[in-house]
Amino acid sequence: MKRYLDYMDRVTVPLSLHEKLTRLEAPGQVRLARRGYAPLAAALALVVGLGVFGVSRMAGAGESQTALGETAVQGAQPDIAVLESAAPGAQPSTMGGYEVENGEVTSYYALPYLEYGTVEMQADLAIAPPAGVTYRYLTEAEVETLLGGEAAIAVHLDWEGYPLTGHAMVYPDGRLWMLVLSGYRGPQDYVTVNLALGQLPPTCLVYEESVVNQIGELEVTADRYVGEDSQTLRASFLTDGYGYRFEVAGTDGEAAALLVSRFVRNAGSGGLNLDALEATLAEAARRPADPQLEE
Repeated sequence: MKRYLDYMDRVTVPLSLHEKLTRLEAPGQVRLARRGYAPLAAALALVVGLGVFGVSRMAGAGESQTALGETAVQGAQPDIAVLESAAPGAQPSTMGGYEVENGEVTSYYALPYLEYGTVEMQADLAIAPPAGVTYRYLTEAEVETLLGGEAAIAVHLDWEGYPLTGHAMVYPDGRLWMLVLSGYRGPQDYVTVNLALGQLPPTCLVYEESVVNQIGELEVTADRYVGEDSQTLRASFLTDGYGYRFEVAGTDGEAAALLVSRFVRNAGSGGLNLDALEATLAEAARRPADPQLEE
């Protein structure tokens, strides 16, 4: 809880949201929903009306749990805490955020700020899987399900417009070696996540320039390569028994950084639907191995 409070003390909100807050009526008595914060839970939500948007999949009947990047307040009157930066000029704790409206409820999701180490050179290498591992393609519908559904892809990940592809690399007994979920518009405009069980996804490259960010209890390693026409940003972290390596390429470095922060916030709060992973792998195992993916 101390780490959570320390993080919250550094959260700021954009001017547009602050102006909304100043127009709200004085709050009545409310109950803060403090149960079930994820390790990275620390941000600000503007909640107008009754109920909370974006409750966790783990919440039981009659319960509400806040998602990462969202502090939810319940009650008949809105109750908003505007938090100022504890140290003027210090590294920001967020890089803005976005609002989500659901009926009478509006939630504001703050995006974690990440510092990137700058990589001077980048190699385009692919790691060879262990002997016996085969590639099984995933359908677009399966990729969409694992990413949390159409709404999550558009609203929280901001991947709308990216054609989705994916494949699983599995051992002969069906165990997952690595999962790859991607949205690809071209060599300078793509998003991709590698996922492994219990460890960071295997890689043949480790960049010494990478920077480790401590966001709550989540440790995120990030680096950036700036090319002539585009930038490539990467972030790696472990949470809830899964290891993630997220990569995004784009011509706009700021927009790419926002996509990384969105993914870290969403995956760090359990936004991906990994409950569907076992069934997805079982269905993919019924398909023949795809030798083209191995090339």
